Amino acid sequence: MLSLKEEGAIVKAAWTHSAAEGVAQDCSHTVHQIYLDAGYDYPYASSFDLYRGTPSFVRVTHPQPGDLIAWPGHVGIVLSAKRHSFYSLVTTGLEAQDYRGAYWRGRGHPRFYRYILERSHQPQQVP
Repeated sequence: MLSLKEEGAIVKAAWTHSAAEGVAQDCSHTVHQIYLDAGYDYPYASSFDLYRGTPSFVRVTHPQPGDLIAWPGHVGIVLSAKRHSFYSLVTTGLEAQDYRGAYWRGRGHPRFYRYILERSHQPQQVP
């Protein structure tokens, strides 16, 4: 799994990411591009697929900056677990929001996933 420094690179890529003009994007494509910008490639997956789990990520119970946060139909990147903030493409554009806010609580309990660097040493997944 990623170190805190490596996860910081993902957060930095999120803050410097801007949507390409004229290109239709959604949250899962945005997150995928941010990971690519940070140097972490994985096969594109929709937000529904990411919520269910993919081989490139392991589910974790304690998120760290750079982890994915996913609900059925939406995905973002954790900026700060302490402040409950995440970054994603939402209806108002690219922005940081509080995942404990009323809207996000209404979507149900999110799942958190951490990128796996070495697939040969996968940790136990959370059920």
